[in-house]
Amino acid sequence: MAGAPGHQTSKATLTYTLDSGILHQTIDAPAQGKMKKPYMSSISTTYDPKSGRFISGGVSNDPASFTSMWTLSGNVETSRDLWVSSGKPGHGKTVRNSSSMFTYTGYPTITATKPDFQATCRRNS
Repeated sequence: MAGAPGHQTSKATLTYTLDSGILHQTIDAPAQGKMKKPYMSSISTTYDPKSGRFISGGVSNDPASFTSMWTLSGNVETSRDLWVSSGKPGHGKTVRNSSSMFTYTGYPTITATKPDFQATCRRNS
């Protein structure tokens, strides 16, 4: 379940696969609620041992392609993102609540404290 804070959330399917050290994530959300068309996203993540960071890049069927670097501390992943479509940097935080659930909170700028996106993901299998 994901969407803008304070608004109706949307259902989506997230799929993760790990192959040759690259984590692939796909997001597939059918048209629903105020969404007039389906949403699809593909993200790949790998570890850069030289910088000690994880590096991600993603594209979607909206113009929200991005690249990000993130770090891990305990059960919290913190990212700094550059949204290619707008050229604006943002940041996000993923909290691993358990082995079968995580929450993600996205912020529109590096210094923003008010989120513009939140998602809760639960494992089905």
